[in-house]
Amino acid sequence: MRVSLGVIFFALAHGFLYLGRAGNFAAVRLLRLAAWANPRHHRARAWSLYLSALRAMESGEPEASVKLLREALKEAPGETPIRGNLGIALTMAGRHQEAAQVLRGVLKEDTDVRQDPQVWRALAWCLIRTGQPAEATRVLSDAAERGLRSPDLQILGEFALLALGNSTGEPLERLLRSRPRMLPLTLEFGETEAAAGRLGVAREVVRRLPAHIREDGLRIMVGSRLNAADLTAAQALTELLEQISPGSIDARLLRSELAAHRGMYQKAVDIALAAAEADPGNARALHQLGLSLLYAGQTEDAAKQFSLAMAAGSGSALAGGVVALQLLEAGRTDDARKVFVHQRTGDALACAYAFSAQALLMAGAGEWAEFDKLAEWAEEAWKDIPEALRTTAVTAPLIAARAKVQEARDGHEGGTHADS
Repeated sequence: MRVSLGVIFFALAHGFLYLGRAGNFAAVRLLRLAAWANPRHHRARAWSLYLSALRAMESGEPEASVKLLREALKEAPGETPIRGNLGIALTMAGRHQEAAQVLRGVLKEDTDVRQDPQVWRALAWCLIRTGQPAEATRVLSDAAERGLRSPDLQILGEFALLALGNSTGEPLERLLRSRPRMLPLTLEFGETEAAAGRLGVAREVVRRLPAHIREDGLRIMVGSRLNAADLTAAQALTELLEQISPGSIDARLLRSELAAHRGMYQKAVDIALAAAEADPGNARALHQLGLSLLYAGQTEDAAKQFSLAMAAGSGSALAGGVVALQLLEAGRTDDARKVFVHQRTGDALACAYAFSAQALLMAGAGEWAEFDKLAEWAEEAWKDIPEALRTTAVTAPLIAARAKVQEARDGHEGGTHADS
């Protein structure tokens, strides 16, 4: 009886799956019921995992999605839609070589999957990202022969043609006006070309960005290259920003950051100071001056500039963390708390500073559950800081803060054991 129920629940679930996202909630419940009624119903478990994987993808967790889809394929190896979405999840996770292999296999085997433009889009992007633009052009041509045409696929085609030197770039500019959601991918393509030393292609991509985001786009690309320690590409892109926007404050700030990454800390301070003086009240300029001073080992002066940057509207977690630690050092706990009234964001270095400062605040207030959580987050952020950065003056105040966090933990644990 239960086996029969399992079959019925599974059939109903598949019916809801055809409704798309609207039917997914009911499908998940029915698939769980099918698995309960018949624990040997492997396809029910596979499709339940598949739907969980789709939710993970939509939530921006591609690696979690990859794991779930691999588990689903163990239950139902022949389900090509699951494999197709595995290829898409791998693409989202940046595992382009692996994704291309999966997607090629699916397209060879399943005629239904060949009608899914997302699969073709993912494969074309993987080929472009792995330096195979000619193959990407062939794949996109195959998709077009099957009647699959869309602005997204056309934009990928322009990427491939630009990489091959066979496009003026004008079609890309026109397509981006009608498809702004493809701008992040366009920036990634330009950055990839710059990183590979194909600076002519990167320049053409930037030229074709909408004018109102060109500077911000270049700033993002340079920042990404700096994080990857690719100073050659970062400098070339900074020079491009100077050509596009002579006298740009952003270009000066990037020059300052480049100098800091090269260990030329006083030069970094001088450039950032000139930028801050040229545009008083510019939060980014004040923040970069604070960062440069931090690199130079001038922590108190850095905190002053970070404080000015926050007053000018900066939401930097790095600024907040450095300022809060200085305030705690001065015994100004209430003022340190006020720093985190507003949400602050940043990279691993910034988060390590902010979480360490907040952990010390929680320790002072005796809120040990919150302390434990923040201290753990601070340690996780510390692990993500590039190794080379950990030995510079920029982390010296953070290292001291981490020692205080550990001292607070030891003191609390020692007191707890004594009480017991």
